[in-house]
Amino acid sequence: MKKIIGLGFILFLGFSPLIVNASDSIQDASLKAEDQPAYDPLTQARIRIYGQNGKKIYIQDSFDCAGKKKGIRTYASSIGGWNAFKSYARWSFNHSLGMPKTAIQKQVLTNTFQTYLLVSFKELAVAANQPVNLHGVVLSAKDSARTQADVIQECENIVASFSPKVGHAYEVLGSYDNNQCHFKIYDLASNELVTHSDQAYICPKKSWTLFGKDGE
Repeated sequence: MKKIIGLGFILFLGFSPLIVNASDSIQDASLKAEDQPAYDPLTQARIRIYGQNGKKIYIQDSFDCAGKKKGIRTYASSIGGWNAFKSYARWSFNHSLGMPKTAIQKQVLTNTFQTYLLVSFKELAVAANQPVNLHGVVLSAKDSARTQADVIQECENIVASFSPKVGHAYEVLGSYDNNQCHFKIYDLASNELVTHSDQAYICPKKSWTLFGKDGE
């Protein structure tokens, strides 16, 4: 009886990656259809961020200052719960909108990083020419050509903001040098670094004048 149970457990372990991958494909397809609106290159841009379970990595966009809304946060990974189990089980969180492929993205797809928690990527469509906030980064490029990447653990709490251009696609990486964290945002069309602010965008406060509120 024990041999039968043991054999059944071994078979389960052998087939579980297939079950996980099949479930993951279904999940990704569902998320693309329901959570990600169709990308419109005439009004939007695309951004690829990398995350790791347990790290608070997210994009914040769609600010509505008139409606006093601080924007929508979209996380690249989750902290704890069911997603923690999936990450330990090597369950991918990758979500693609068809952005141009890069060497670093391929590393993530093939899981070449020696970490106990998977690194995943998420591609998002955002409104062009509008502020986008970035929070946290987990990958840095080893070389200027970005052929290989390292996992960095020290840069979870850095922030930045930039305004993506219509129709462009961006890959978000970072660097950790001399105990300093920095964002590295690359325009995949020109393969060049994008200028950004090292501060998060916040809605301007209305100021008071003799005639009432002035500005936003």
